[in-house]
Amino acid sequence: MAFRSLLMQFEVDSTPSPHCLSSLQGVKKPFSEVIRANIGDAQAMGQKPITFFRQVSALCMYPDLLKDPNFPEDAKEKARRLLAACGGRSIGAYSASPGIELIRQDVARFIERRDGGIPCNSENIFLSTGASDAIVTILKLLVSGEGRSRTGVLIPIPQYPLYSAALAELNAVQVNYYLDEEKSWALDVGELRRALRQAQEHCRPKVLCIINPGNPTGQVQSRKCIEDVIHFAWEEHLFLMADEVYQDNVYAEGSQSTPQEVLFEMGPSIPTAWSCLLPLHLKGFMGECGFRGGYMEIINMDPAVQQQLTKLVSVRLCPPVTGQILLDVVVNQPQQGDPSYQQFSQVSNTKGSFQCEGELWIEVSDIELEKSPILIPSLCPKRVLNTLEIPSRRST
Repeated sequence: MAFRSLLMQFEVDSTPSPHCLSSLQGVKKPFSEVIRANIGDAQAMGQKPITFFRQVSALCMYPDLLKDPNFPEDAKEKARRLLAACGGRSIGAYSASPGIELIRQDVARFIERRDGGIPCNSENIFLSTGASDAIVTILKLLVSGEGRSRTGVLIPIPQYPLYSAALAELNAVQVNYYLDEEKSWALDVGELRRALRQAQEHCRPKVLCIINPGNPTGQVQSRKCIEDVIHFAWEEHLFLMADEVYQDNVYAEGSQSTPQEVLFEMGPSIPTAWSCLLPLHLKGFMGECGFRGGYMEIINMDPAVQQQLTKLVSVRLCPPVTGQILLDVVVNQPQQGDPSYQQFSQVSNTKGSFQCEGELWIEVSDIELEKSPILIPSLCPKRVLNTLEIPSRRST
């Protein structure tokens, strides 16, 4: 489908090109453009980047700009601090394979603030080339076996296609469990148990993946649900992968509990001989997916296994330093009193790759929007709804 969309864009291009696929161009279609909404690429759809993030990135990329009076002092301070943490004070140098130590520490402090002071060790933070890299890396660590001993990975349906593609590439077994659409895509432990028992007949399930907030379904699982999932994973000896890429796109205060919070509050009822992974990506925060920045936090992993993970990430040398730099700015945003705070605060609350995660139905006749009944999602900011436009019907 994605490849077909590229061909269709060539077809509607009114300016023929002498290059490859030129014979497809200039084909008359009943539409003038192709909107690619399959991967949450917000800036490709016209979202503007946040000025402060780009200022710090530009200063790190070309440090001579630190002399430029047009850049705010707080952006310059962040850039100097980040450059000092880079080899040779240059973002063109390799970093340590798990990421720049200063940035790993900043990510750990960010997690502590987010989770109300629950301790986070920077040694458990691995920076990555987007969340995709983190997910694939950890799957490489966990997947093994042939035949009936192949590793099974439980994933939600509907799911983000990265999971099914990665599992096929790694020769793992995709074990589907189905979210309950009638209950706003809730996750039911009974359904997890059904999927697990059925899978045990032909593979060895080792991993349980949950996506919260949901992608593409947009739901936020309740605290009770997360607690039940943690208990289930522990009882069944499953490694829990909690995909929290879109955690910053929840707009109702107090509506989301992170697995870290829940696990900490559950206390000694869950022994430490159980581990989980929590990846995050720049796309979910501010739509900066092209920078390929992200991180994963490992919880309760055996030190010997974590050492093997460090070896595994060393194969790709390091994540892009530009992505690491932007990630640090994301987890260290301007605060009240900083020179950039006012401008930043005016735009940051409306940014993010999934601004309107909820339920939206549009009836389609042929290729035209004919009717547009909308159910307003409870977590969507009003300012987004005010800008939601439904194209009028056109004659062909």
